[in-house]
Amino acid sequence: MRCQWAEKILHIYHMQECPEAKLEYFIPTDVEVNGRAYLIDDVDHITLLLAEEY
Repeated sequence: MRCQWAEKILHIYHMQECPEAKLEYFIPTDVEVNGRAYLIDDVDHITLLLAEEY
């Protein structure tokens, strides 16, 4: 399926260890994004890192 206003689809694959969960999101976009990011939540604060920064 193709959205009229978007040329690309952003695929986000969410995976976490505790509690174990896996989700997938498909979001229409007109911006190309390619990469991996890590989100670390340690209760006091949340850190988002690109894979090359991890």
